[in-house]
Amino acid sequence: MAAYATLLRSGLSLSEYTDQYFIQPLGLQEIGYDIPDSLGIKPYHTTGFNSVRWHFTETLAGAGALRATPAGMGDLLQKLATPSPTTAAWIRRSVAPLDDSDIGTIATFWIHNEVKATEKTYIWHNGQTQGYETFMAWIEGEDTGLIMLSNRAAEVVTPMGMAWMQELGQWE
Repeated sequence: MAAYATLLRSGLSLSEYTDQYFIQPLGLQEIGYDIPDSLGIKPYHTTGFNSVRWHFTETLAGAGALRATPAGMGDLLQKLATPSPTTAAWIRRSVAPLDDSDIGTIATFWIHNEVKATEKTYIWHNGQTQGYETFMAWIEGEDTGLIMLSNRAAEVVTPMGMAWMQELGQWE
């Protein structure tokens, strides 16, 4: 509801708001609501049946329903894990902890998990749409991160990603 109220107060559509406050400040390419279908993989379910792409340009749905190419996700991860002077303030705001939950500390776009074994904080986000599952994470204050993409939305990618992040965090 807070996101919806913010959107109404801004007077912008969801795609305009996201572009103005997320995509432009980070200088992102190949990420947004209007990624051409030609840049994406052919949509299909793991059963092999074709499916229709999801388009949520003017509604709140799922985790925002942004689309990204693998290159776009890599660009975002690089900017989050190694902020420049022009992106650092935006990144600090987007990862600032807001509330605790049973899965970790919730931030504007991200979830924080402090792993006692490594004494490091992992910042992550995941998503599932149209038969696909994604996971993106990085270790706070380090240039170590991970992107996982799967054409199966089977809720296995996030636990696998967290396990890999813990392994990466032990490397010194």
